[in-house]
Amino acid sequence: MNVTFRNQTDSRCRAFTMIEIAIALAVIGFALVAVIGVLPTGLTVQKQTREETIINQDGPYFLEVIRSGPRGMDHLVDNVDWIGVVTGDEEIGFQTNDLYFSQLIPTGSNIVGLLSLPYGREFAPSGGREVSSVVARVRALSGAAVEVGSAGNDFPFTYQVTTEIIPVDWKTNALFVKEVVAAEISTNHFQAYTNALAANVYEVRVTCQWPLLGGGRPGPNRKVFRTLISGSFEHRDDLSFFVPHNFRKP
Repeated sequence: MNVTFRNQTDSRCRAFTMIEIAIALAVIGFALVAVIGVLPTGLTVQKQTREETIINQDGPYFLEVIRSGPRGMDHLVDNVDWIGVVTGDEEIGFQTNDLYFSQLIPTGSNIVGLLSLPYGREFAPSGGREVSSVVARVRALSGAAVEVGSAGNDFPFTYQVTTEIIPVDWKTNALFVKEVVAAEISTNHFQAYTNALAANVYEVRVTCQWPLLGGGRPGPNRKVFRTLISGSFEHRDDLSFFVPHNFRKP
């Protein structure tokens, strides 16, 4: 009986040819080019979203700082790099006084006292000119640890905060208020009503602009937070503190 054994080495073993490998590398190359092209856009969008999230958390916090007063705010010393008071008419030009470094001890209470200066208050260091707004350069209070303005962080996310505290002008809009808000108040009592509101109701605006560019100039991004507060202000030297449960006569 003759048995024939088949030699396994005789069967042909196929593999990728150089042409097939070149085509595969070309396809992979095109895919990588597309991915790399989209990657910067994705990183930019992620960065913008992260920054806007921080602003959305910090903006309302500054509204609450003004509403609540100076107690427990000493941590702001680590977050506020510079603060100045803007006085004068915007059309003529601003006069900014840097008080944070030159005249005041950097404490949380002093920072809140400056941020809470109401519109129209005479400001002694500027020669008695009236306050328009207060501007501060701030390190992020919230967000990832690498972006928060702690003392040991040299690369935090920074932005500019502008606070405006404006007495509500009820007299100018007296007819509108009478028709909409106080329709049932008699004419004899309406003037006293509006005077009381004008003396104790304020609109607070906190404007955040980011990021900070060279020389401390704010970038193109901007968001405004607003609220109404009722109460009165306690003035100490060149500082002002809001007292929410204390009302004054007009």
